[in-house]
Amino acid sequence: MDDSREIALTLLNRLIAGERDDLPWHLALLLEKSFRLDRGDDFEEVEGDYRRILPHEFDNLRFSSETSREIIATLCAEISRNPDHYLISTSLSTGADLAIRTVSKILIDPPRQLSLCEYAIALSYLTKFLPSRINKDTEFLQKYELERLTLVVKEIQNVLGDETNEEKSARDTIGQFAPQLLKSLAGGPGPITKN
Repeated sequence: MDDSREIALTLLNRLIAGERDDLPWHLALLLEKSFRLDRGDDFEEVEGDYRRILPHEFDNLRFSSETSREIIATLCAEISRNPDHYLISTSLSTGADLAIRTVSKILIDPPRQLSLCEYAIALSYLTKFLPSRINKDTEFLQKYELERLTLVVKEIQNVLGDETNEEKSARDTIGQFAPQLLKSLAGGPGPITKN
């Protein structure tokens, strides 16, 4: 096993085991960085972008595309059982098709009641990535899935939570992204706001 794969799997296992703090963010950034390099983005620009925000122990670390796919597949399998918002955001950091489909299906048929924070994170990323996928491939999600997702997003807009700061922030995020996603799913024009 090469060093980058070993580091990737160690970070993944720590995340799934429940470690939080900066770990989800670091793993998401490493996935995003590796994806950008695989896509052919300028090496020096990408390295400079992430060197400023990642810890020094991750300097020059790049996951292979196989390792990135393995991490995303493992996260998606875990999300299907336990749709934790840290796992959702980490899996969707690159906009991988598998993650977009998995999170869409979690909203349609969750394994448990989702929290406002989980809804908010899911909606923010789906608003960013799902419309372009559907525009490129009308079969990206089945018609009944899109119809059900549209109904669920409408219902989410009406969810009320306690007056904690976290839930107020989640409601604000839902209020921002749910209408945009609904408009996109209905085929309406207009830019998608990035989170």
